[in-house]
Amino acid sequence: MLLHMFFTDSCFLPLSLRMKLPFFLIAGSILLNGVVSGTVLIAGEAEETGQWFPPYLMFSDPALEVPKNPDVLPENIVELWRTALRGSDASHRLAAANDLSVAWSRGFEEVKAAVPELRKLLQDESETVRSIAARLLVELDAREAADELFNCSQKSGSQFRMLVEPALAKWNYQPVLSVWRSRFKDRSVFRRELIMACRGCGQEKDKQALEDLMKIVHSNDRSRDVRLAAAEAAGQIAESGLEQDARKLMETENSPLINRLCAVALLERHRSKQAQKLLVQLFDDSSAPVAAAAIRRLLEIDPALVLDLSPRAWKHSDVNIRQAAAECLDALPNADRLVNLAGHLHDPDPKLRDFIRGSLLKHVKNQEYKTVVVDRVVGVLNSDQWRGQEQACLILGQLEYEPAAERLVQLISSDRPEVMIASAWALKKIALESTLPAMLAQAQLQTSRPKGENLQAVDRQVAHLFEAMAVMKYRQAIPLMRQYIPFQDRRRYQRLSRGAAIWGLGHLLADDQDDRFASQLMGRIKAASSMKPEIGVVVYMSTISLGRIKASSQLEGLKKLAEQSVSASREGQAAKWAIQQISGESITLDQAVPNVLRIWRIQPKVTR
Repeated sequence: MLLHMFFTDSCFLPLSLRMKLPFFLIAGSILLNGVVSGTVLIAGEAEETGQWFPPYLMFSDPALEVPKNPDVLPENIVELWRTALRGSDASHRLAAANDLSVAWSRGFEEVKAAVPELRKLLQDESETVRSIAARLLVELDAREAADELFNCSQKSGSQFRMLVEPALAKWNYQPVLSVWRSRFKDRSVFRRELIMACRGCGQEKDKQALEDLMKIVHSNDRSRDVRLAAAEAAGQIAESGLEQDARKLMETENSPLINRLCAVALLERHRSKQAQKLLVQLFDDSSAPVAAAAIRRLLEIDPALVLDLSPRAWKHSDVNIRQAAAECLDALPNADRLVNLAGHLHDPDPKLRDFIRGSLLKHVKNQEYKTVVVDRVVGVLNSDQWRGQEQACLILGQLEYEPAAERLVQLISSDRPEVMIASAWALKKIALESTLPAMLAQAQLQTSRPKGENLQAVDRQVAHLFEAMAVMKYRQAIPLMRQYIPFQDRRRYQRLSRGAAIWGLGHLLADDQDDRFASQLMGRIKAASSMKPEIGVVVYMSTISLGRIKASSQLEGLKKLAEQSVSASREGQAAKWAIQQISGESITLDQAVPNVLRIWRIQPKVTR
């Protein structure tokens, strides 16, 4: 391979966009295939919502692992970058530094070999070059360069110091402490550098700085952000002795908010009875940030200190305060406290609801608590609060609690999408034959007259219902499931439900030798490359079902599909799995193949 330095076309793209290119490719694959590690994403749905959806069986039956092709760097590229860093061309040095940063962010440890060249760049005449080198050394955690970074920071501007000093604090670099202490007495220093000095001394627990920090805390002529940074630093340094300072800040006439924030910050590591009393007072503060910080500190000292505060905490509008109350009950469980915790399954915050559900599922394993907790959760299920209903469905479904089945059947027709989906999943988990007619009726209704405007929720619910009926071998669902095989333009939202129908038919028709069904499935697979390409989840489930029904008539088509998979993919794995099921052949599933990344501004030329 001929190695030389050149700029690829991607160098004309902004760094932020070039760094996102691989993500765009991955996102495109997700939306095309509809499946990544058993998680389903639907076009138009935000991945970052944090919302948890009950899982589907079809993505784990069969459990096919798709090997992840590891990314690797082109051969000798790090040496190429090091050569560029040593060169005289400034644009090449900047490009190499840029590439090193991206490579490090992708986990390539070998780029640390360029640390010597980067250290030398700290002597460059250009502050831009020095800053880029410093940023990379910080990213690479190059502690051996601490002396040079510190010396360079003393000769450079404020922006450079703000780049370097957090790393020096992280590395416990002692010589910088004297610089930080000197800033406390210098009224002309930039505010951001003063805040950095406070944070650095706090992180280092520098007791010599404590007196100066406390003077800043009590100085009303200092800016609020500087005072708070000083209080936070003092709170990190001192484990005792600041109670009187905190009280003084609290008792100032018409005490401003910054004083109370500083007071709670000072008590960050204090555990004395006096400190606890002050924190209880601060919990009653009218400001939510003050109250939240106070109750969090009390919880850290001893969850028992929060028990008496819990009733008031649950009524607070700030979720951080309610979260502390929940963690208190979780940390000190008994039957009454867990019943109390279950009563808050309807909390407006989704993350707190998730926490409460997880806590109850954890503690219900203890037989001492199980009966009373389940009874309380059933009470929530029977309530008219949709948030609580959803969480109760998820809990009782996970516990496979059969007495809840009748109420769950009622809830599958709920007006709330969340409850509609969770109740269908819970019925699938409980798996009572007596509920099958109601599930089929609901699936039929959602097919003929979808309920509500949220068609994605309809899609999710029907998918759970189809899976449930397939697992329980309810053949009466076959005619309805067959309706979902062909693509219908007016039903574009049917993604998961179509996949679940095809997966379910594979189970229900496994012994029927249904050539018509097999031909339909192969038609869906071939449609993946048509003018109106079939969605990935349908193609994948069609391939799986061909294997499950042992469709020998489609064996050749499956072999062609397997041959077309030039790299590891879920579709290729499914095709090979299906071939094994039909023919009994021993076929090696796809193996991981290294993927040489060629996204760099400077990289070896590829010879052909």
